[in-house]
Amino acid sequence: MTFQQLRQQLTQALTQSHIADARSVATYLLCDTMNWTTAQMLMHDTDTASTDTISTLSNATKLLANNMPLQYVTHKAYFCQHTFYVDNNVLIPRPETEQLVNIATQKAPQGTLLDIGTGSGCIALSIKMLRPDIDVSAIDISEGALAVAQKNMQLHGLSIHLHRADILAPNLHLGTFNTIVSNPPYICHKEKAQMQSNVLNYEPHTALFVPDSDPLLFYRKIAKLGREELLSDNGILLFEINEAYSDEVMQMMHTEGYTNIERHKDIYGKWRICEGRKK
Repeated sequence: MTFQQLRQQLTQALTQSHIADARSVATYLLCDTMNWTTAQMLMHDTDTASTDTISTLSNATKLLANNMPLQYVTHKAYFCQHTFYVDNNVLIPRPETEQLVNIATQKAPQGTLLDIGTGSGCIALSIKMLRPDIDVSAIDISEGALAVAQKNMQLHGLSIHLHRADILAPNLHLGTFNTIVSNPPYICHKEKAQMQSNVLNYEPHTALFVPDSDPLLFYRKIAKLGREELLSDNGILLFEINEAYSDEVMQMMHTEGYTNIERHKDIYGKWRICEGRKK
């Protein structure tokens, strides 16, 4: 089977599985598997594909047909113009989260920064790339997530401090930081009905959901810890937020004693980032 025939076969299989833009996905899978550009792929159209290549791409097609996100199939996600390794231990980075990185790199002073709930490490590592003068630390409750973050740190040749920690546990003793950033779980279980099945079936629920009865659980805990021990004087706290609770997050930060509280919209025009300063 030639590569052209293989690409056509992949496109047909993806189309039958109702995968959107099947031709482009087939091209992407083939180029990713062979480490080719699109131009290189076309140059090899009449070459014969190996049995291993055909098997690899057939398996990828089956995974996509089972609604697995493309990023988990290829183990690649793009964030802040860089490629990150991902698997189902971590959330797939979203474009709107890049706003958190943009604001952090603009406003964080030189010094130390803590990323709470780092997942793949895409936020912490992107900040480090853009602000090498900042000493970045990152924590997560999941050993699997930290392994992914470690892999991404090595992939990009960076050095940040990774630690396992449960932000809801007592006596953390993490130190003091000039800036804290966090994209914590913020989706209520009642919102599941509005979510896509590929998210529900494959992405880690511990990184997605909070109890319906307490949607600000992580925000309140992080803000309290920031005020009491984690933030230096005049330190900055930056959250990614659920747009449905932006007013509540701002009010909570005011109650916790933060000043200069602001919120920012994401690329889709939704309230997505909230910031404040410790007095």
